[in-house]
Amino acid sequence: MFQAALRVLLIISVTVTAGICPVWGASSEAVSEHPSKQLVKEHDITLKMLDAASQEAAQIRKSGTLNAQRILKMHDFFTNFVDRCHHAKEERFYFPAARFYDGERIDRLVAELSNEHDYARTLLQEIAYMVERKEEPDPTLVADRLDRYAEIIRAHIGKENQRLYPPTDLVLPEAEKDGMLAGFARIEKQELGAGFHKKYHDLAMEVLER
Repeated sequence: MFQAALRVLLIISVTVTAGICPVWGASSEAVSEHPSKQLVKEHDITLKMLDAASQEAAQIRKSGTLNAQRILKMHDFFTNFVDRCHHAKEERFYFPAARFYDGERIDRLVAELSNEHDYARTLLQEIAYMVERKEEPDPTLVADRLDRYAEIIRAHIGKENQRLYPPTDLVLPEAEKDGMLAGFARIEKQELGAGFHKKYHDLAMEVLER
């Protein structure tokens, strides 16, 4: 009962503070869209960037050299769009709701996904350290980290798209969806700033159009 009350208070607080994200057209009179639709769209562009990272790793191994500027653009996208925006939405809103409404059945999966977020952050930190330091980095080590990051996040996305979102979407109440979408909007507009999505969409297009 206490947990249920906390969830209701969270929904009310987030909805009142941020309002419903206008992109989704949510209102008190309309049936909310599943928040996972927004997350899946973000997965789509992320998967394309992961393919670019894998291709970059292959090019590094072939040439034995690094294109530091290109790697840092990928790092910027993965650190800010994927981690600070997308993973924040999941960790602060979607994962807690999945655990609350889907119970023990989903607990182990959510714990696994959270650990993968942490490991991915470590890989990104290692990439930045190697590429940005003054000493010439070992290209094969950078390629290894890029490949590992792409591999883990690609599999991670598969788990979320196939095993997390579908069952959780079935049990989310409409009010919870509204509160979650409002929380997503608050992260984007109030915490990360207007134009955040466009900035990183444009960055992705720059990388992918090479």
